[in-house]
Amino acid sequence: MTPDREAHLKSMQDKFLQQSRAKYEAGQIEHGGLMWTKPGMLDHAKEEVIDLWHYLCTLEQQIAELKDSVIKN
Repeated sequence: MTPDREAHLKSMQDKFLQQSRAKYEAGQIEHGGLMWTKPGMLDHAKEEVIDLWHYLCTLEQQIAELKDSVIKN
């Protein structure tokens, strides 16, 4: 790994740790905590994957539209 790759990896890891902690803490408040005791985690995970699919498709569309607008201008 080169220094620039190490720096890139570290920045992504740092961002993930910060954002995942914030999301976890928000989930504790929203859902009452003790996630490991709640049933249905596999179903919840599947729902999150479905949401992710829609987010990715929407992002893909937004990027395509942005590219089109840049090319036209």
